[in-house]
Amino acid sequence: MPRKTADEREQAERVAAALGTFTGLIFVASVTGLMWQKWAAEFPVITSFGVRLSEGEILLSLRKFEDLWNNQISILLDRKHGVYEQAEALVARFRHSGQRDIANQLVAHYAENKEDPPLSDRDVSVLIQGAGLKTTHDFLKWSCEAMWALNDVREALLAQYGLPPDDMKSLMKSFLERFPQT
Repeated sequence: MPRKTADEREQAERVAAALGTFTGLIFVASVTGLMWQKWAAEFPVITSFGVRLSEGEILLSLRKFEDLWNNQISILLDRKHGVYEQAEALVARFRHSGQRDIANQLVAHYAENKEDPPLSDRDVSVLIQGAGLKTTHDFLKWSCEAMWALNDVREALLAQYGLPPDDMKSLMKSFLERFPQT
């Protein structure tokens, strides 16, 4: 394998840092959304805001990952690495399920077209179900799977470019062990 240039290594380091941010944001948003769902009966209005915030952050982070994958990660990461296909599958699922469009409507805008009324909670549920996820809970659980895939890509980049590993994965697992109800 050819030696990596300093520019490639620095780019990989920055990309890995961005992936760390996306992974962390998806982790916290997923856990927060799942925790809010436990309070839904007692605080339905606040829960809907908490869950909407979680959904939005997850979708926005996945949208950023897709852009980063298409323009940088797929070039930096060795195609022979096992996580390459896993990441391609995640990007394909995100694209083909319409989640990028959902991110546009839920986070960046208020509806599909500027002339349309803002989305209702029911509209959001319909969008998520249209993406192949039956409930918001299913979406939050799926986002955890996506988060682990992003972290695998991040760890692969760190290893491939000889960058120091960190303990992000063990910290997230430790949290989940301590709070298994999430």
